Amino acid sequence: SERIGYRVQVQDLDGIFSGPELAIKGDLQLEGTEEGLSLGAARLHSNGGTLLLSGDLAWGQVLSWDAEARVDSVDPSAFGELPAGEINAQISSSGSKAGDKLDFVAEVTTLSGQLAGYDVGGGGKVEYGDSVWLVDNFHLTDGRNELRLHGSVKEELDLDFSFTGEQLGALLPALKGGVSAHGRVGGTVDMPR
Repeated sequence: SERIGYRVQVQDLDGIFSGPELAIKGDLQLEGTEEGLSLGAARLHSNGGTLLLSGDLAWGQVLSWDAEARVDSVDPSAFGELPAGEINAQISSSGSKAGDKLDFVAEVTTLSGQLAGYDVGGGGKVEYGDSVWLVDNFHLTDGRNELRLHGSVKEELDLDFSFTGEQLGALLPALKGGVSAHGRVGGTVDMPR
């Protein structure tokens, strides 16, 4: 049987979106068949920031993906009621879905920049498979605010957490004061302890 194939190259992508107002320029190239597609590169530019995407998507008996994204100098305030800043990140995800079975990995390799005048950092990995969530050293920091998670969630819970929020008002001005919580969640999903 003859396979259907295609190749698309967009050299001058230009769009404006509302709510919030967002102008996007860029280019992309992809190719594929009736069984899937490969995004060789997509570069999207808006408000001084850049989003680079690449990856593969396949469908048929099994839906599968393997993708990477790089964010350079993106200002979160361009997307609505978020504080101004400049965010840089490297993110990847891969996985598959066959019938009711879902497996995936999502990893933030690097997260850096500034948000509301404070340094931002982070990283970590989240995996899901066989009804088990694994969280591997997931962490986010913004100034003196920090969230850390590590462990697993399945029938039995085994999740360590740490949250320090000494400057919550920097993220959301309506929040004043601070909070700190550290601990472990155990037990079962129905009866955490």
